[in-house]
Amino acid sequence: MNAMTSPCPNWISAEERAFIRNSSPKQIRRVSNLTFAEFEQIVNAGEPIVVSDGMKDWPGLGSLNCQSFFSKYPDAEYFDWQGQVITPLKDINKRKSYKGLECAAGYIDVRTPTNAKYIQDWVNQVRAPYFLSEDVYTREPFANASHPNMNFFIGTKNTGVSPHLDETCDTFMTAQFSSVKNWSLSWPIKEEGELRWSNPIVFTLYPGELLFWFVGMRHHTEVLEDCSLSFSFQITMPAPRDYFHKLTQNIHSVSETDREKFFKQTYVSNLDFLDSCNIIEKDGQSFITASLEPVT
Repeated sequence: MNAMTSPCPNWISAEERAFIRNSSPKQIRRVSNLTFAEFEQIVNAGEPIVVSDGMKDWPGLGSLNCQSFFSKYPDAEYFDWQGQVITPLKDINKRKSYKGLECAAGYIDVRTPTNAKYIQDWVNQVRAPYFLSEDVYTREPFANASHPNMNFFIGTKNTGVSPHLDETCDTFMTAQFSSVKNWSLSWPIKEEGELRWSNPIVFTLYPGELLFWFVGMRHHTEVLEDCSLSFSFQITMPAPRDYFHKLTQNIHSVSETDREKFFKQTYVSNLDFLDSCNIIEKDGQSFITASLEPVT
């Protein structure tokens, strides 16, 4: 986790870098040959895990990388973090003030009109993880078969995203297709009556691995070599029951002023976003959802 020497603009502050360096001695759990029952137990506790064989039999693994993605989908729209502009992938080498892929980093939103035409082809590159049901990405009423909750992230060496919090309720699944990427994950804990972020777990995600992490988790990424291509999915089941109960209990046990101060560390705009999250039962399964209405 040395300070980066890169031609790219400094994307992480000294304070944030110090936060990451103050990492936990705890190692992320890496598992394989997972059963659904084992996965459900891990999710219930809200323990982030890496499934080392999670992408086995995925069609895109081994063939899908940045260059093949750019060649196959030249018109796909990409949001460039450095330039703060949307550009087609065929022009990713033409960014002002950069040479080639230097400092290229950003994401592809599958739901934009231009990108929507590729959704089915992109879905064909993946599979449901072997320990989950085939409809994990599209199961109603929490997802849409034509618009699964997935996005793509592209980043070249020495680019990344500073520690932040996504204001969503779902569980995240990140699939690493190419290159290797450092991550950190931390979550709210309460000590001596005050909220603070746990010391982050810092680890590396390799091609073919799946990472699962949960609502309310602060995270950062940085690419260590070449060009990273990863897919990110939002899934709703099984639900992190015990983790979510403890999370909301801790958040609401402090004053609104303290809560605001705490969340400002992660650039959260909606301080009450957790209030929209619920765990519900349907067809014998537990789901986490942003729906305020009971699902029947």
